[in-house]
Amino acid sequence: MKAFWCGLVAVSMIISVGVFILTRPATVPVSTVDSDTAVKPPSNAGLNWVSGDRQAYSLDMQSDITLGHTPPSSGSIKHKLTGTLHMRVFDVADEGIKVGFQLSHTLLDVSGSADPSLNEALSSLFYVIFSKQGLALRQTFPGNTDKPIQEMLWELVRSFQVAVQNSSDGKWDVEEEHGSGIYSARYEIQTDGTLQKRKLKYLFFKQRGASGMKQGKIDIKRSLATITLNKDGSWIDQMRFEEELAVTSDSKTILRAHTTSKLVQLSTWTAENLAIDKISTDSALARITATENGDTATVSPVTEIQDPVSPEELSEASDTLDELMDAFIFGTEDRQYLRHQLRELIQQYPELSDRIPALIAQHHLTDHTAADLIHLLEQAGHDEAQTALVTLMNESTADHLNRIRATVALGGLDEPSLAALNGLWQRFGDRSDPIAKDLSNTAILSIGSIAARQRIPDPDSYGTLSDQLENSLAYANDAETRAVVLKAIANTGGPELSPTVQSYLSDPQPRVRAAAATSLGRMAPDGVARSLADKLTDESNRRVRTAIGTGLLESKQADTYALSVINELIPTETNESSRYAMVQYLGMHLAEYPEGRTTLENALKIEPSKRISQRISELLSTTPGR
Repeated sequence: MKAFWCGLVAVSMIISVGVFILTRPATVPVSTVDSDTAVKPPSNAGLNWVSGDRQAYSLDMQSDITLGHTPPSSGSIKHKLTGTLHMRVFDVADEGIKVGFQLSHTLLDVSGSADPSLNEALSSLFYVIFSKQGLALRQTFPGNTDKPIQEMLWELVRSFQVAVQNSSDGKWDVEEEHGSGIYSARYEIQTDGTLQKRKLKYLFFKQRGASGMKQGKIDIKRSLATITLNKDGSWIDQMRFEEELAVTSDSKTILRAHTTSKLVQLSTWTAENLAIDKISTDSALARITATENGDTATVSPVTEIQDPVSPEELSEASDTLDELMDAFIFGTEDRQYLRHQLRELIQQYPELSDRIPALIAQHHLTDHTAADLIHLLEQAGHDEAQTALVTLMNESTADHLNRIRATVALGGLDEPSLAALNGLWQRFGDRSDPIAKDLSNTAILSIGSIAARQRIPDPDSYGTLSDQLENSLAYANDAETRAVVLKAIANTGGPELSPTVQSYLSDPQPRVRAAAATSLGRMAPDGVARSLADKLTDESNRRVRTAIGTGLLESKQADTYALSVINELIPTETNESSRYAMVQYLGMHLAEYPEGRTTLENALKIEPSKRISQRISELLSTTPGR
């Protein structure tokens, strides 16, 4: 019974705080208020990050947990965590923002009791890698920091994360994850420039400890966070939030958690001879890189290696999969909630992945359900999930659309296995019939997408894939294959491949020339607009002319020469699709080429196409210089 109530305390702490807190007499993981935060976002989608910034914050987190249906001695638990949170930005890069954190003057009080050794352990230096938008992606710890301490500090940072995005109306929704599970949050810019964030709903509740709550859910009673972004430095200036959550099981309230927290930047602070200031940038980045490469055992709790699963546990998990699938397919429960439960189950038990292709095949699933299951495998991303996707891609009895979806999902993998890549290359090699060609085309496009993801984090893998794509293009013996490989090369985004693509603007087949034109536009190497315009003056095929116009538009290059060519060609262009693409390119760059305004105004008077007339009117009315 004692273990059960300790489990409830653990769950309560995970809910009320994003940080795991240790209580007496037992060591109980408790999570800090993952209560959401809000911030004052800039006009671009991302927070401000400045390499070398050194900042400090006053931290105050308080929670009051009331346990339901408990013995009289366990009715309420109060937590308070205070201190100074120090932050230092070590590196700002496309693949992530590397930031160091360290607490000082740390005081963790649990129902009136504090442990000095725990407070000291919580003062460990650690590193967090953020996305540019502000989400905490991964954490690493130098030395042999105990795992419970790692989890506490990791959840502390995730409590104050904020996701900033572009939005035309100043509102956006984001799915975020922390120690208690996955929730959806809504951000909204306020008239005073601050950003408010509200948790809308928990999509998945991670069962933790000996709670025994297999059907536990988190209900959000109240949630509001107000954040001010840091205009002059990095990350945030301050964040304050309050929320009230309840955990229910079998329609009974198991606990309630009320939390208030604030993190406020300090204008001055006392130098304290901290590790965060002693370590050099090079040493910090070396340690982060070593951990990222697996040279230490410090791994994020989300991705840590699990102990081997017993046959009994796997059998129980398989039964759970059946139950969830039945509810997902035939039930009336919240599909989004069930989808997250399925995803967590497959992530926790990779061995279950090989059942998904068969489930898709044996059930008469709706299109939506099949797509969801395939997406779950892509999100899981482990080797077993990738193998399941390859199996479905190659399953001749499966629905063709689901085979295509599996192929596309393989292209979305961040860390493709060798088996997944080999499966895609083999699929590309089979062009024996129309169905096989369709899968082949999708496979090579997916390979291009994988290469794009490898280009920055893994240049060697990217180099191998780009070489293979160039070889595939060189040995392609028909126009359809050459065209699709050109599009796959464009998917990589590699500017060094653009000369190869440009050479195919002179291919004898119009289909290939068109693919080369649109691909070049997407890749947008320097000077591509001039090159495309030169080809346009000599090109007679209307399909290719349209593709060149589209390529110019995609390139977003306001080249004066290219604009002058388009300006002269619009009045004499007879093909509607080609004319539409040319009008778009010229109209989007009237600020750089004002001579085009007269051309468009004259065209508007005689244009027979309604869609082109409407587009010209829009461009003339929205571009400066009217």
